[in-house]
Amino acid sequence: KSPLFMGKKKKPSMAERRKRRSRRTPSIKVERPSVLAELPPVDAWEKPAPTEVKPSDPIPAEIDNDSVVDGEADETVAKASSLVESQRKSVDCLTFVRKRVEEYFPIGDAAKALVEKGYFVYDGFLSSGSDEDVAFGNSLVAEMAEE
Repeated sequence: KSPLFMGKKKKPSMAERRKRRSRRTPSIKVERPSVLAELPPVDAWEKPAPTEVKPSDPIPAEIDNDSVVDGEADETVAKASSLVESQRKSVDCLTFVRKRVEEYFPIGDAAKALVEKGYFVYDGFLSSGSDEDVAFGNSLVAEMAEE
């Protein structure tokens, strides 16, 4: 070996590192607390007995399964469509408010008034004056009042 490489060791592989580490730290045996004595150990797995399925009583011929299933399906579809409709209304409302804030809210005036007076009043948030905006704003306020 030349004097240039004196003192430099080859980088140990991961297997060698694990082996060296295992020699350094002795394995620790942990005893189970007496409270857990009646429970099986975690590392021991026992296959449970198979569950037996008992045949149920035959369904009386008087009950029409198709009508029961159709009624439940209709009820589920009605609930789902009601939920979707309420979500659409909610999204429309939030979109309207977001657009109002982005387009019409005078952020500079609001910041100035908050610094000077400590409060800010902005009227006409739900409508800009057009008939369509006024109608939507009024219906929005009416729906909120109903809820």
